[in-house]
Amino acid sequence: MNAEASSAVNLRTPSQKSVSINGAELHYFEWPGAGAPILMAHGTGFHARCWDAVVSLLGDARVIAVEHRGHGRSSKTPPYDWGTLGADMAGVVEALDLREMTGVGHSLGAHVMIQAAFAHTERFRNLLAIDPILCAPEDYARAKPFAGVHPASKRRNVWASPDAMYDSFKVRVPFSRWKPSVLRDYCDYGLLPAAAFGEAGDDFRLACPAAVEASVYSGDRQNDITDQAASLDLPVTVMRAGVRPDHPNSPQIGISPFWPGLAAYMRRAEDVFLPDLAHAIPMEDPEVVASHILRLWKS
Repeated sequence: MNAEASSAVNLRTPSQKSVSINGAELHYFEWPGAGAPILMAHGTGFHARCWDAVVSLLGDARVIAVEHRGHGRSSKTPPYDWGTLGADMAGVVEALDLREMTGVGHSLGAHVMIQAAFAHTERFRNLLAIDPILCAPEDYARAKPFAGVHPASKRRNVWASPDAMYDSFKVRVPFSRWKPSVLRDYCDYGLLPAAAFGEAGDDFRLACPAAVEASVYSGDRQNDITDQAASLDLPVTVMRAGVRPDHPNSPQIGISPFWPGLAAYMRRAEDVFLPDLAHAIPMEDPEVVASHILRLWKS
C-alpha cells in the first residue's frame, strides 16, 4: 500500500451499530469498504476500537469489529461464559448475513471466532487466530471450576479521564510494549462516563468493569472446543507469541497463554511463530497482523 493510499485509509471513520443477540445488545463498529467482509473479535477486557491501528492498514476492506457482551458499549448482560460468547458471535454472523468472510480473533476473540466458524463454516473463507486461548485437551479434562477471587477483579475501575489512564499505563508492563497509538485507543475508547452506568460524577468507568473481566477470565478452561477446532474445515493461520509464561495457559495479558500444539491439531492450519512478541500481538505489532489479514483476505 502506498503512502497516499494509507493516508486516505486512516481518514476512514467507522459507524457504531448494534444488534440484539441472545438477550444482549451487542455493539459493533463497521468500516465500510469493498469486497468480502473481515470480522474481528477482541480479547478479554478490551474493545472493538483496539483494532483501529490494524484496520488503518487494510486499505478499503469492509471491516466489522464486535464488542463482546460486558465489554465496550455492549450491554452488561450475563452470563459471561465462553460458550455464550461464542454463541453470540455465531449469532452476529447470522444476523448480519455475513458471507465469504475472513474471521480474525485475538485471545478470547480467537476462541469465540472458532466457535462461530464451526457453527457457520459455509459463511467463512478463512480464519486468523491470534494467540488463541485454547488449552490442550488434557488440560481441559483435569480443569476444575475457578474458585476464589480472580486478580482482574482488583483492577482500578474509576479514572478521572482517559489521559490519566494513558499516563498511568504507558510506563507499565505489558502496556509499555504496545504501540503508543494503540494504547491511546485502548484508553480513549475503553472508558465510559459514569453516567453510562447510571452513576453520578464527572469521572469515568472501565467499559469492561473489573468484575466482568474477572468473570470472563475465570471461565477460560470451562469451555473445551478442541473437537470443534480439530474438525474445522477451513484454512486457518495461527499466530503465536514467543514471550511465554512460567506456567502454561496463565491468564495474564502480558504473556502468551497459547497451546503451542494447536495448529498441528487442526485440519488445515499453519503455524506462525513470533518469538519477540508477547500475548498482545495486535497491540505490539499491528503491521504484522494486518499483513496476514490482507494475505488471507486476498486469497
